[in-house]
Amino acid sequence: MGAGRRADRAACAAGPGRATLGVNQMGECTLQPREAIPVDGNLFGVNSILGPIVTLAYDDPELLASARAIGAGVLRYPGGSIANFWDLARGRYHEQSMHPALDATLIDRVAQHPERGFIPTRFWAGVASASAGATATGPVWVLNVHTMSGAEMLAQVDALHSQARVGGLGAVGWAW
Repeated sequence: MGAGRRADRAACAAGPGRATLGVNQMGECTLQPREAIPVDGNLFGVNSILGPIVTLAYDDPELLASARAIGAGVLRYPGGSIANFWDLARGRYHEQSMHPALDATLIDRVAQHPERGFIPTRFWAGVASASAGATATGPVWVLNVHTMSGAEMLAQVDALHSQARVGGLGAVGWAW
């Protein structure tokens, strides 16, 4: 519809059969679904900042309940940009990660948790396994390619594969 043009029922009549088309009081076409249309869970994802920023244990009951309620089909661990400062094998910030954009208290908050408390197998066994669709595909594992050397990056991949064999991490694919 161009600006200033009013719709009529005939102009709106070419819609899909699963919805009722009409014209509202403003003269705009409306579309009212007749039935719920399922959406593929893999179209809805969560960029996890659990561990690096939100330092709740991965098996925290309220966190698990939230993961179930959200029902995301895709999870990214340990998150987006924060992954560039994270050591997957240790579940801690990388030693070289102090960056002006990072809150200095984050490292201290993570350090208050047990060593390896935020590693991929714990993520997968806890909050990730509670998310409805994520169990079918496994998370997207995001690697640190910013503060680590090439050898350290390869060690992350090795650690992830090792944890996958032991901890059943689902499909092991990654992004960077």
